[in-house]
Amino acid sequence: MKQRVHGTWTKSRVGVIILVAFIYGTWFNLLDSIVYCTNALTCKSIGEIFGGNQFYQPWNVFGHMIPSMLMFFFRPLKSELFVAGFLISTAVMDSPLWGVVRLLRGSPLWHADQAGNHVPTSDLGEWITYYYNPFGSDLVWDSYWLLPGFPTSAAIFWSLVLRFVLAALLVWWQNKQEAVGREFSITQLLARRNLGASVVN
Repeated sequence: MKQRVHGTWTKSRVGVIILVAFIYGTWFNLLDSIVYCTNALTCKSIGEIFGGNQFYQPWNVFGHMIPSMLMFFFRPLKSELFVAGFLISTAVMDSPLWGVVRLLRGSPLWHADQAGNHVPTSDLGEWITYYYNPFGSDLVWDSYWLLPGFPTSAAIFWSLVLRFVLAALLVWWQNKQEAVGREFSITQLLARRNLGASVVN
């Protein structure tokens, strides 16, 4: 019987990752909810303030690598800790917590009127129903990112679900492999794949 390898996912590590990701995701929600309003109906989001989503969102994504870097203080060094931290941090930021933070700051949320236009609302439930509609096809941001009409509410909802599921599956699968003495490493898998591609070429 194979001896169990050093476990990557101890309770303390999982707890630290969740705590750090939650704190950073919440802090980023505070930053991301900054708006500049000239009146009750005309407000600029932080994305617009910094030149639009095409410029702002890449920095937004890159910012979530900051808390993930803390995972490299764990020993042994595992890339999976970084990946899980990044997934959870971005998921926390994109969760309905963002809307709660925005309302606490006194900034309006939005939903779609009968004509499909974004209109302000202070009703959190109304915003959640619109913003996280798993079948919605409307653009839910003030301007698109990457592709015209993206992200839709369905894209927001399912990407959020996917990030939480991937983080949970990573922890479960790696822990399962290590329990029977097998090493599991995303870095090694990618290296083997690249090596195989090089040999074929």
